[in-house]
Amino acid sequence: MSHCQEINSKTVGRSRKILAWSACIAAVPVLLLFAAIAIFSVANPPLTFHVAKEWAYHGGVQQEWVSLSDTPLHLQRAIVAAEDANFCRHWGFDRASIEKSILAGSSYKGASITQKVARIVFLWPEEGRLRRVLETPITLAIEIFWSKRRILEVFMNATQFDRGVFGVAEAARSYFGVELNELAELESAVLAAIVPAPVELDAGQPSTETLVRANSVLEGVRTIAGDGRDDCFTSTS
Repeated sequence: MSHCQEINSKTVGRSRKILAWSACIAAVPVLLLFAAIAIFSVANPPLTFHVAKEWAYHGGVQQEWVSLSDTPLHLQRAIVAAEDANFCRHWGFDRASIEKSILAGSSYKGASITQKVARIVFLWPEEGRLRRVLETPITLAIEIFWSKRRILEVFMNATQFDRGVFGVAEAARSYFGVELNELAELESAVLAAIVPAPVELDAGQPSTETLVRANSVLEGVRTIAGDGRDDCFTSTS
């Protein structure tokens, strides 16, 4: 701030003043973004681009935020096993998954849960160069300011599961007619299986392909529970 005040000095050339003011103005959205990241480490985001877009298109959305402690552990494990099995072992970027994704020609499947939170909460649905550029520093900032439990909690509440349906609580009601704490393990696996394409896939009437993926998710759940790759969100200490 002192630097910005100094640019009013008569000794500073006009071009230098313009550059200095431009730098100060450009710093404002950056500071606001990082302030939001810090705030959302404890407070729930009031609105995201994804939710706003669905709200405008459908005239409303279904979303209820629930704490991770009120979410079944088998659902937590299912989401992690399906989306980012090494979630507890990296700082926002799973190199092996990214390389595998690049070889497969996909930009979404190789992304970590933290990267997806950056996209869902702070950026916008459409892919592009600007989003890719912004995603990296935001992902790192989230990993610095948020706990792993908080990252997973936000992901499970902000992720879309159907047209106008966001979060695991509403997904359980919409697809299975049950409350979140009543969700069965297979139902949790099916929900996790549709996350990559929630509009195209139906958890209520899953296709054979979705059920195959759900069974693979269940195997992944047993794997991460057995080798300890769930320790960053199963431990509350």
